[in-house]
Amino acid sequence: MIEPVTQTLIEQLRRTIVTHPIVVWLDKDGHYTQFVDELAADGPTRIGAPVLRYRGSYLELMRSLAQMTDGVDPTPLLVHVPGASRDSIERTPLLELKETGYELRKGLETLIRDAAAGRVTPEDVDGFLAAGAVSLATADAWMAKRVAAADDAAEILLRGTDPGRLIVDLVDKSPLAQELGGDRLSAVWHYLATQTGLPDHWPSAERRSWAMQPKADDAQRRLADLAAAWVLCVEYVHDLQRPPIAALLEPAKPLARPLIGACRSAAATLRATATNYYVALADDLEDQLVIECEEGTPDELGRIDTFRFEEDRLMRAALADVQVRNWAQAAKWAAQRLAGKSIWLDVDPPRRKVWELIEKATRLGAAIDGSTLSYADARNIDEAARRYAEHGAVIDGLHREFEQQAERDLPSSSLPHAELVRGAVVAVRACWRAWAEAGAQQWSRVCEHEGPLPDSSLQQRTLFEQVVVPLLADSERTALVLVDAMRYEMGQQLREMIGEQAATTVWLSPRLAELPTITAVGMNALVPTVQRGRMVPLFDGK
Repeated sequence: MIEPVTQTLIEQLRRTIVTHPIVVWLDKDGHYTQFVDELAADGPTRIGAPVLRYRGSYLELMRSLAQMTDGVDPTPLLVHVPGASRDSIERTPLLELKETGYELRKGLETLIRDAAAGRVTPEDVDGFLAAGAVSLATADAWMAKRVAAADDAAEILLRGTDPGRLIVDLVDKSPLAQELGGDRLSAVWHYLATQTGLPDHWPSAERRSWAMQPKADDAQRRLADLAAAWVLCVEYVHDLQRPPIAALLEPAKPLARPLIGACRSAAATLRATATNYYVALADDLEDQLVIECEEGTPDELGRIDTFRFEEDRLMRAALADVQVRNWAQAAKWAAQRLAGKSIWLDVDPPRRKVWELIEKATRLGAAIDGSTLSYADARNIDEAARRYAEHGAVIDGLHREFEQQAERDLPSSSLPHAELVRGAVVAVRACWRAWAEAGAQQWSRVCEHEGPLPDSSLQQRTLFEQVVVPLLADSERTALVLVDAMRYEMGQQLREMIGEQAATTVWLSPRLAELPTITAVGMNALVPTVQRGRMVPLFDGK
């Protein structure tokens, strides 16, 4: 006889033992005692581990355990303790084993719902459980009978079809959809119900009846729309970090994990293979979920933007967080969006630009807040310069990248929430300017107290003599390239780019610009115009 519930239990036990060699099974209601006795009699081959049982004597069980747990490596083992709960096991000699092993608790109702996923509709399961007198044996017999009754031609044709792919087939009127027309619509509904948990009367008996009229125009499309709306609702509810509020979402809460997984997979399939259909359906469904759009907090919306309002609300919240320097939360949302989990960034590219700007803003802001750079206690300008090269240049590099992104995107009139974006940019600029101003004042004080001229190894004027001249002594040709306005952080980036070439050796060190820091002075300081440490200009007579 086929035992679908028992077989599901055996598969779950096998997976558990693979990842957790020692499993302590707390069977509070004693539903599985007979099954475990049969399992022990069969030996370890059925689940991949020996089975030990508590049957009234802890002494006998501990003696068996002592023989099984000798040695360094733990022996795979399943210990069944009927009547025990998480609290009561702590008052038994098995406490140490429970603490070192994996605690397994499996309600019979949960097991039945897991086994029913893909075989029997949730409504049928509810009816069976409500009838009472439920045991593992009666569940096996009932489910085997239901599975056998469902094996008609349409069910066999659909078997193994991904629900998301089936919905797309119905929308596109594929050859499979044509075979499933007419009086087979009920079988299609039943298949979708067993695979995704689609309730028999969702969102209402009238709506289901309307979709199931065989002679109605485009009945398959109506059925597909209902099924697609259902999988989107399930994905949203089980990604949500709070209970749903809209009444339409209530039936999506009590689902078995396999059904939730199937709905998530179907929603992902729709996004990947039927983008236009998905967007239109999600926007239409969003109109029925108005109460969800503003209730709760943005961080409760989860990681997947099933609906457009989720991405939009998170964007507004992230921009607001940037303005109040809550970098971590805004960075988390930006990373999730830019990782490719939001369809709304693909169908509306300006949204991706805003998230990229938010990501750069948070990197800069977090670096400033986390910076320990200070010149206040620097012994001289040499030490201050090296501190900047090690710590300050990174922040200036992040600031440059942020400003470049802002310069590209801010003029665009298509950016969503343009005023919030501009407000966030203003806030980040103020943050950087405060950091830069504080550093400049400390630097000036070092120059006032210790003098503005560093050691010769950090002076711009000695670059030719100390760096270029030694290279000219080699037989290799030497090229000297002068680049105006290349800040130290840009040099760091260039070094990283050149360093990707395996055969190249790159050396980088800081030099302080000559005062005043204008091109006419700075460029002249790079050629051999220094005598005895002083710059001596050469005139050509003109």
